[in-house]
Amino acid sequence: MEIIFDYCSQPRAYADSVGKCLIKLDENDNEDEVIKTFTQGKEWYETHYSVDKKLTSYTYGKNKFDSNGKLIKIEVHLEGNLILFNTKRVFLD
Repeated sequence: MEIIFDYCSQPRAYADSVGKCLIKLDENDNEDEVIKTFTQGKEWYETHYSVDKKLTSYTYGKNKFDSNGKLIKIEVHLEGNLILFNTKRVFLD
């Protein structure tokens, strides 16, 4: 199992943080066990995961510095057994 990205960002002040988590499973990983591990009950202040989609391919943008030090956006395409989670973390004041 490899976690490709896992983030939560706050869309505006005093709001809950939301985001995405993408996991690439290996051949010997049990999909149901991974989902159960991520979605099991947690404390109210921890990040909560819910299954969005089970995918075979996914393309996302990633920022990278080129050889001149300029920030560019590249597309990363993944294939395999992928699980996309929605993430949510409550606002803590």
